[in-house]
Amino acid sequence: MLAFRNNFAFCFAGILCIALIGVAGNAQAGALMDTANAFDDGNGPTSGAWKDSVSYSGGVGFSATLEYAVFGPGKFADFLSENSIAYADPTDPTHLVYAYQIEYLAGFGSISASTVALDGDETIGIVGNIPKGLVGADADPASGNNQGGTSIAWNFVDGSTALFTSPPKTSTILFFTSPQIPELDTASLFNIGGPAPQMVASPSNQFIPEPASLTLLLVGGASVLGLMRRRRTVG
Repeated sequence: MLAFRNNFAFCFAGILCIALIGVAGNAQAGALMDTANAFDDGNGPTSGAWKDSVSYSGGVGFSATLEYAVFGPGKFADFLSENSIAYADPTDPTHLVYAYQIEYLAGFGSISASTVALDGDETIGIVGNIPKGLVGADADPASGNNQGGTSIAWNFVDGSTALFTSPPKTSTILFFTSPQIPELDTASLFNIGGPAPQMVASPSNQFIPEPASLTLLLVGGASVLGLMRRRRTVG
């Protein structure tokens, strides 16, 4: 009986330890999910802010996560500063920045590419990535570009060399810019068997309202409300 109790206690401790490790692992978040500078128009998936993490599975034991965040004009520089990333912000200060980072957790083969879908009516500025040495990542893409308005793509194959393989590994921070506010669209990771796409932030066809336009809208709205109140008073 004593041996049974000892074995039970040992097994219970082991299970508890694994559970705690799992909880700790799930509680961890990267710089994009942790940022307080994400664009917040009340429509994002995290309390109105545009930042989140999605999971991919499939193929031959494939498992990965993709974190993303959208930054309003000028906020990408604040994100770089809060994370002590010594990277000169090359983005247009009037554009939003759409940023993504992939964690390849398990599986065979490489992640050959990552794409974010576009509808074809978006305006895209630059496509780039923060070099891995500046963000403690493992894999830089060989290239990143706008695929004719159908998607933004980052390629992780250089000639015949697979760059993003042997998990666990993390990509550098991938980004592109646009003057248009976010909506949800699909993002894909390409691997053996191909995991199903997930929904992430992508530009809509709606532009950021200019400050002058916002002022006119507010003044116009106030005038309409005032007129309605006067009519009620007269009536």
